This record gives sequence, C-alpha cells and structure tokens, in this order.
Amino acid sequence: YTKPIPAEMAGKLSMMKVAKRGIADTKDALLRDWGSTDVLKNAAASTLPNWAGGDISTLSGDIGVAKRNVSIGVESALRVMTGAAAPETEVARYAQMFTPGITDSKESAEQKLNALEDFMDIAEKVTMAGRGGDFNFEDIDAYLQDKQAGREAATAGGTKVGGIEKGNAT
Repeated sequence: YTKPIPAEMAGKLSMMKVAKRGIADTKDALLRDWGSTDVLKNAAASTLPNWAGGDISTLSGDIGVAKRNVSIGVESALRVMTGAAAPETEVARYAQMFTPGITDSKESAEQKLNALEDFMDIAEKVTMAGRGGDFNFEDIDAYLQDKQAGREAATAGGTKVGGIEKGNAT
C-alpha cells in the first residue's frame, strides 16, 4: 500500500488479522471429524457439536474458544468497517448469524464460517482500497466467486482448507 495507515486503523486491522487466525482454529474445532479424545475432552464440558452427539451451546472447551473467535472476528470487522466499536447488541446479532448452532449440519456450519471469513476479508480490502490497495468495490462479486471456486477445488482435490482435510477423506 502506498499511503500510510493511521495508528488507530492499524490497530483495528491488526485485531482483525489476529481474529482471522482464530477463525481457522474455529474451523478446525467445529468441522473436524471428532475422535474419541475430542469426545471425552469436550463431553465433560457438554460442548460436543451436534454431529458428534452433543450440544455446542456452552462456552467451555474447544467450542467455547470457537464461539469467542467468531465474536472477536465479528467485532474486529465491524470496527474496521465503521471506525468505531459496535454496540454489544449488534456484535451479538452478527455473531449469532455467523456462529454454527446445535442444529446446523457440517455443511451449514462451514458455510457460516466461510461467510464470516469473507466478511472480514472484504472489510479489510474495502478499507485498504483508499490507501493504495488494488481492490475496487465493484470487484467484490468476482472476488467472492473466485474464493468460492478455490474452496470447491480444494474440497474436490483433497487439500486442507482452514486447517481441515477436505475431499478424498476416508
């Protein structure tokens, strides 16, 4: 980027970069195939995802970490986009929209987390576009289509996406 970033914006972008790493961990926690160690570790905290025979409504164990990662991701993206802290009710509303629930299938959970990842990416790209970045607001649809095509290719090819082995799994 060619233009300097004000310290306040740099801090918000940094928060979002850290949150993006947390979203990859969240995908690992929520979308992996749960083995007996995972089940035993999280069963004591009643934090098994629905497809592993439990409920992801509590805030402890891997599921609690995953839920907090989603909240941090939402809050950081809203800060970058608005320039201010979002009201708690707005953060909660967005977090609920992006957090997999107890009745979600694996596919639905993955779609929600991918949507959050896309939301965060677009927030960063739009913010940086005015500072010498090469992103044009009108390119959002093409960018998201390319990203989805990459996800689908990774799924078909058996590569890792968000730390999760996709496709060709046995």
